[in-house]
Parts: sequence; structure tokens; C-alpha cells
Amino acid sequence: MILLFFGLIVLALLVWTVTPTVTANSQLSVTRTYSGGDVAPGNNTIDVNGLNTTEALNSGTTPAVTKDFDALVTLSGGAATLDLTAITDLLGLGTVTISGLTPAWTKFTNPSTNANAVTIAKGASNGYTGFGSSFSITLQPGGEILIRLATVAVSGSVKTLDITGTASQTLKVQGVAG
Repeated sequence: MILLFFGLIVLALLVWTVTPTVTANSQLSVTRTYSGGDVAPGNNTIDVNGLNTTEALNSGTTPAVTKDFDALVTLSGGAATLDLTAITDLLGLGTVTISGLTPAWTKFTNPSTNANAVTIAKGASNGYTGFGSSFSITLQPGGEILIRLATVAVSGSVKTLDITGTASQTLKVQGVAG
């Protein structure tokens, strides 16, 4: 009976389809407080937030979002390659591929527990060019970057990002694609 129950759970996991619904936010808000001269104390602030973006995305929006991915990339000898056609899911749910899809939002985080900077760059072999043909960014420990709307679909020849750092550092990656 237990074996049958376990078998049904495994079967159910194999036929589930996950369609992400995403709320993406990119925000930086600054409040400037002025004093002195003719500035009235009750009317002395200006909020600056004109670059904030909030988007709700799903399979019916533009850009469409049909897959999400979460990964923890662990460097070996200070290097790793992230293959966007074979992303190991952070939750242990197998391998995710975004082959044929274009990343809509992608976030990279260098954990604050890392001792050194981590560099993310277009892969040397089958490099992903959707973030730019010579894409490279270095994140200090605790640093992160959120990239909206890459321009190139992932494919067998356009799929890798090279990650470099020190020893066995990690890099967190999360994104959505469609």
C-alpha cells in the first residue's frame, strides 16, 4: 500500500506543469531632506524614485514568462560554467532548461558569506550574448545585479555564462524566461 502511494506521488510529480506568475520589482527610492534658508520644516523633502519598475508577468504578457529557474552555482577551483540549457534546480526538483526562451528578468547575488568578488561573464564556449556580446560584471560579497529583458533566446550555441572567483565560492541565480 505504501509503495502504491509513493508511486502515485512520483507519477503526479512527473505530470505536473509549473507555470510561473511573476511580480518583478526593481526599486531605488531616495528621500532628500533640505534645511536652511527659506526651507519650511514641514515641506522640506523630495522623493526621487523615477526609475522604479514593477511588472506582473505570466504566459500571456509581453514579455511572456513560461519558466522560472533558481540555482546555487558552486565554484570548483575558483571557476564554474552555468549552462542555461541545464540549470540544476536549487530546490532539488531536477534540471531546468530555458532553451528556446529569452530571459525576462535574471538576478545574480554574490552571498555576503563569500570572502571575495565573483565575476559573471559571457561564456568562452557557446557564450550567452543576451546580456551583451562582451558581458562581464564583478560582484563584491553581498553584491547583486538584476537584469531585465535580455535580447537573445537561449540555444545550443548561445547558452553559457562563466563564473570566476576563489576556491569553492557560490553564486545565487534566479530568473524567469519566456
